[in-house]
Amino acid sequence: MLACAGCVNVFGDREGADFFEVTIDEILAAAPELVILPDEPFVFEARHAEELRAAGLDARYLQVDGKDLAWYGPRIPESLERLSRQVHEAG
Repeated sequence: MLACAGCVNVFGDREGADFFEVTIDEILAAAPELVILPDEPFVFEARHAEELRAAGLDARYLQVDGKDLAWYGPRIPESLERLSRQVHEAG
């Protein structure tokens, strides 16, 4: 979904579980231009973006509906359109 929306997942080469944790140091080292914060399966909030900003990450932040990233099936066309629009609007 991220690739189709025009994004490159800086952690896309991770092996193992579908859901994994990253540290702030790993995020800083990856230096993403855009950080997407979904509301599921973990509820990311504005405070998480603030933590990254405070740690020195100069990026754009986008809070999205987690269903657009993880709920496949008939939702895909609308989810992809919505996610693509949000990514492009984030700049």
